[in-house]
Amino acid sequence: MKSNTSHAVLDIKSRKEKAKTIIEILKYYKNIKESKILDIGTGSGIIAHEIGKISKKVYSVDIVDERVVKNNFVFKKIKDEKLPFKNNEFDIIISNHVMAHVKNGELHLKEINMVLKCDGVVYLGMQNKLWPLEPNFNMLFLCWLPKRLADSYVKLMGKGNCYDVNPLTYFDFIKKINKYFDYEDITVKMIKQRIPISNTAYKLLKIFSPVWIVILMKRK
Repeated sequence: MKSNTSHAVLDIKSRKEKAKTIIEILKYYKNIKESKILDIGTGSGIIAHEIGKISKKVYSVDIVDERVVKNNFVFKKIKDEKLPFKNNEFDIIISNHVMAHVKNGELHLKEINMVLKCDGVVYLGMQNKLWPLEPNFNMLFLCWLPKRLADSYVKLMGKGNCYDVNPLTYFDFIKKINKYFDYEDITVKMIKQRIPISNTAYKLLKIFSPVWIVILMKRK
């Protein structure tokens, strides 16, 4: 189930499964029970809710309020990429496929860098521009088109007024995160949950992966 006003996934079962996956990954990097956490892109609120059950404190932000659950975390409505928090405030920040939906991806990363503690970590997902099936609109080759043609395609198919997603190629994505962070690409760990693939095969094929998941750390 998806939102009628945004691209947020509001399905309870899938969001609980996603929260479980994120928690299992983050456990390798930080003590969640002792961590102050920021979830960017609240959507249904289920991911923040589930993480809030076991963490020290969870804040979550979004430009719209579409929460299905509202407890176990503090919600703040925001206008854009700007984050209303102090510098070096969070141990963990989650940006679960949000970067492709903001107008300014670089500002999104810069704001995350500002509010992340020096020893903090970021879970960040990104959509691949080269993947042929655009997942938000479920349309083939949509993100391959120039903006004007993509907008026309969306209108023609009755899926909205414009194409409002900004996916990146792998090299553009890495170039952007490298400005602010060191990173570990953990995409292959996610893929292995569904498809048996070797690390070598992923390295050869990673530019064609539908999405990428990385763990970011502040550059010392």
